[in-house]
Parts: sequence; C-alpha cells; structure tokens
Amino acid sequence: MFSIDLEVFVQSDSKTVYKAITEQNHLQKWFAPQVIITPKVNTYGAFAFEFDLAFKILIKKIEPYNYIQWEITDGIDDWVNTSTSFTISEENNQVLLKFRHSGLTNTLKKDQWEKSWSEFIHKLSVYCQSLKD
Repeated sequence: MFSIDLEVFVQSDSKTVYKAITEQNHLQKWFAPQVIITPKVNTYGAFAFEFDLAFKILIKKIEPYNYIQWEITDGIDDWVNTSTSFTISEENNQVLLKFRHSGLTNTLKKDQWEKSWSEFIHKLSVYCQSLKD
C-alpha cells in the first residue's frame, strides 16, 4: 500500500479552508459539480463528476477548523476502502494544508492519482484565496 501526501500554503484562514472542504456549496465550486454532504461524523456523502465518475464517502472524523477524514466506501475501484484526510493549521497569517490519501494499492496509477489530487488541492487553494479577496 502507498499514500499520496501533499502540502500547500493557502493564503486564507483555517475557517475558510475548513468550510471549503466540508460544505456542499463550497465543494461544488472547486471539487465536484454534484455534491451531497453534511459535515457530521458517521454520515455519508457523495461526489459526482463528468463522464459517469462518482464516489461515496463516510465522514470518519472532524475537528472543526483543523482536521477532516473521509473513508471512501464506493465508486472508483482503486479508491474503495481508502482514506483521505485534510489537516489544517495556521502559520504566519496563512494556512498550511496537508492532504493525504492512504491505503492505495494500484501503483500503476500512482502518478495519475497524485496529479489529480494535486490539481484539486490547487483549485481548493485558489478558491479559498478568492473568498478572502
């Protein structure tokens, strides 16, 4: 098994970044066009993209403004039974966002998944910055 680990500094505050990751209306702006989610532990969420690509999650852990963990329960075969987490911390008037997708097994797709998550995390960063301006 392997993990994808990414870090980015976001020119925003932890509350804005947290809301962008947990609230349906924000997730639709940077992640997936169709989102069903309630930011509560032990609730399910769903994301649908173009080309019939979709997946479902179980929210495993939430620490407001600091940490979010999802378990992927259905959808992309390579992602089922894997976990994603977002760690949010403020440093010098910006946010250090650490992202991890763990439990992956298909090493042939590692570069593809890392590229996709890098693009999403970049979109998240730009989106959060736009909310601050």
